[in-house]
Amino acid sequence: MGFNFPNAPTSGQSFSPVGGPTFTWDGVAWKSNLAGMPVVIYASATPPPSPVFGQLWYNSDTGNTYLWFVDGDSSQWVQQNIQPAPIPGGTPVGTIRRTVYEGPAPTITNTTVVYTKPAGLKYLDVELWGGGGSANASGTASAGNAVATGGGGGGSYCRKLYAAADLAATENVVIGAGGNTPSGVGSNGRQSTFKGMVAGGGWAGAAASAAPTGYGIKGNGGDATGGDINIHGEAADGGWWAVTTIGMYLGGKGGSGGGPASGTGAIAPNNPPANSNRNGTDGLAPGGGGSGCSVNGTGTGSTGGLGGAGMAILTEYF
Repeated sequence: MGFNFPNAPTSGQSFSPVGGPTFTWDGVAWKSNLAGMPVVIYASATPPPSPVFGQLWYNSDTGNTYLWFVDGDSSQWVQQNIQPAPIPGGTPVGTIRRTVYEGPAPTITNTTVVYTKPAGLKYLDVELWGGGGSANASGTASAGNAVATGGGGGGSYCRKLYAAADLAATENVVIGAGGNTPSGVGSNGRQSTFKGMVAGGGWAGAAASAAPTGYGIKGNGGDATGGDINIHGEAADGGWWAVTTIGMYLGGKGGSGGGPASGTGAIAPNNPPANSNRNGTDGLAPGGGGSGCSVNGTGTGSTGGLGGAGMAILTEYF
């Protein structure tokens, strides 16, 4: 409802409703004494103690703006805008900060980072990639024989959103190493972890033995658990060889890591000339598998590609 203005006002007559401004009849219409006055905005986490009609209040906690409105029967703050929450849960956020933790170069040892929960944190978004698996070395073959090894599997990916209350004061972030080739034997990529999240590493390409025709077994992709999103790593290709008058010796392609922005599995260099070899190539982080390798005849023996390291990305919302 509106204000109950006087009937048949005379020129210059004033009217001051409770809680509202003063109006003056100019002979044609009622004019408010607020016209032409500068707009004053009260900025605070709490509303002004004695608001007047038309006053604006900016809530510095939520980012919303309110107008004090008096309609003659009641008075209240009327919200002028809606501040959406960009994350499910209904709590608006302001500052966003992202930190990337890259895993080590191919090695047996994982990297552990201690995350300390900062003051004012509302949410933490965690993304993990496991390390990629490596490929076996070929060893040597006899004249007329060949060996080609399978590639290493890709590391998996998982992602989870945590509310600040779900986190301890400190949490360990473990970034899995890529698979290495100790003594020429391929090894699995290491898993990356955070609380209950596990992004498993890719499996190593299996060993192969010399023979006129055969198949080097591929490494499977890693598995992921504990996230809101869990994506399996890609399996590698197997190595294949057949000694013919032409000859074909194919080392297996490494598997790609799971998830977005994953590391690429390495492509194997193939078909070495007689009595020579081709080494595998390393997978790319995060989580790319190393490629297989091949040897033809009495080459010295080739080495398998190493797995790409894992990675962790932590995005903080304040």
